[in-house]
Amino acid sequence: MRLGFQPAYVIFETMFNTESAEKSIQYMKRHGYRYLTKRGWNHIFELAIWDIATTTVKYDQLGNL
Repeated sequence: MRLGFQPAYVIFETMFNTESAEKSIQYMKRHGYRYLTKRGWNHIFELAIWDIATTTVKYDQLGNL
């Protein structure tokens, strides 16, 4: 995320993560991803809808997608 890459899907493994899964989910939401499901230790995210003209994620006034 810090380098500006935004793949369509992210599979995030939490087995050895030091922060809570909820904190990680909120982080991903802030970066334009929606939570899909959990498979084993893995949380799967999908990139939200993009504004093609500006290539930025559209947020409402409260910062939600």
